[in-house]
Amino acid sequence: MLSRLTVHLRNGYNWPDLAGRPCARDENANLPAGYTYLAQFVAHDLVHSVAPLPGLGEPTDDLARDFRAMRMVLETIYGGGPTARPGPYAIDGFPPERRRRLRLGHVPRAEPGFGTGVSAPMLDKPARDIPRAQCPYLNDRGRQSATDALIADPRNDDNLIVGQLTAMFHELHNIVLDEVDRLAEAPHQGLDDFSAFRSFLAARKVVAYVYRGIVVNDLLKRMLHPAVHGFYTDPARSFPKDFADDPSASGVPCEFSHAVFRFGHVMTRFNYPINDHFDSRLPGKLDASMKDILDRTSARSLTLMPLACNWLVDWSRFFELDRIPTYSRAIRPFTGRGHLTNNTYFPNELELDGGIFLLDMLRGVSAGVRTVSSLAARIDPAFRAASPLLSDSAYRAHAIGKWLTQQRSALHGSERQHALADDELALVSRDPPLFFYTLFEAADEAAGRRLGILGSVIVAEVVFGALHTTRAVIEGDRTLEDLVDRVFERNAPRDMPQLIRFIQRKGGLAAVDCGA
Repeated sequence: MLSRLTVHLRNGYNWPDLAGRPCARDENANLPAGYTYLAQFVAHDLVHSVAPLPGLGEPTDDLARDFRAMRMVLETIYGGGPTARPGPYAIDGFPPERRRRLRLGHVPRAEPGFGTGVSAPMLDKPARDIPRAQCPYLNDRGRQSATDALIADPRNDDNLIVGQLTAMFHELHNIVLDEVDRLAEAPHQGLDDFSAFRSFLAARKVVAYVYRGIVVNDLLKRMLHPAVHGFYTDPARSFPKDFADDPSASGVPCEFSHAVFRFGHVMTRFNYPINDHFDSRLPGKLDASMKDILDRTSARSLTLMPLACNWLVDWSRFFELDRIPTYSRAIRPFTGRGHLTNNTYFPNELELDGGIFLLDMLRGVSAGVRTVSSLAARIDPAFRAASPLLSDSAYRAHAIGKWLTQQRSALHGSERQHALADDELALVSRDPPLFFYTLFEAADEAAGRRLGILGSVIVAEVVFGALHTTRAVIEGDRTLEDLVDRVFERNAPRDMPQLIRFIQRKGGLAAVDCGA
């Protein structure tokens, strides 16, 4: 049944915008494209499972556990620190065991695979990629050595854009570390080991402090329903109860990790303009396809690594800087057709068509996420009353059923044969998968510009809960606010454009001339 539901999602019934006009273009001007990948980055900082998810029907007690120890403190970047996880850290002091700076990787002029052979990294150019190392003992069919990413969380090499975002945070840490050393009036070579490590910890806390503020004041403000964002950011309110029955055992609730927060998958575009001088070596091709984005990783395509200079991301294409950026796709039950719907990249154990979107719904089933009705009963009554979909189950079933019926009537040929049957359509209308409902609710309540009430509450519960749990480590450090003011000259970034401009002012994110 879930596979047939994805047939409905692939064929885009044109949801109207806030003014009631059909969406001529599937764009979300509230969320520039960069926020799609910032949300993925935040998900990695919240959840870390150490084993593959079990198959359908298999026990989930151990394999589906979340082992992220500290949430929303950039453990996804720093790992356990240079002592426990030295790989991401560069040797930057005397004695040589001292590691405080995060590695960055130099890029070659051209990538392998186009008759150029293996192009050596340009060591005289700025390092702009995540660090990668070639292991001579691992090779891809004898053509070249395997190139592994030297980062704390391998998932941050999941695609080109989140990899470049990770490299940005590596640069930010190094810039902040230099500023902390400067304020201490001691170059790192002159610091004793104890003082050097204290300055590393201070820099890490400064970066985490700014990152947390950007997540709350920029990402979540754009992503959540305004009433929900206002409720959770109001300092006069106590933090509400968690959705998880036993947070200490289960970590982040599966309703978040296996359903709601996967809404970001529908925000991904089919193509992206990477930079002004993008050259894919294919005639007439100006944008990178989602296949290109997925392939430019060490995990998927060793023969395309290290990342070539013409694939470096220009962040003005993804955030609101000095031009109109590329926008994310609207949050609605429309997947379209592309490589995310391709089982080659995202296979499932049932070998059914649907790609990552079918996988999202199957994982929700395997994890045992709660029903929409049970979740609606648990949220604050004021939120429930503000949403007809949540407060009236008959209306919810009617609205979903009407949309599914419209979708089915628009199908033709074999797709019509693979659509939901009448009894299945009625069942989905009464008891929709939480992932599907999240998309439907966002389209119905916010024209796809942001999440609806239930999706917003579940995301807010998890993210603000993580911020609350680790607040003593970051905002509770009485020395940190003054240090942040001094590092950023009393102008700490509160959104992604401000953060990018700060890094650029300090010499980071420098352009790399591929032709020179």
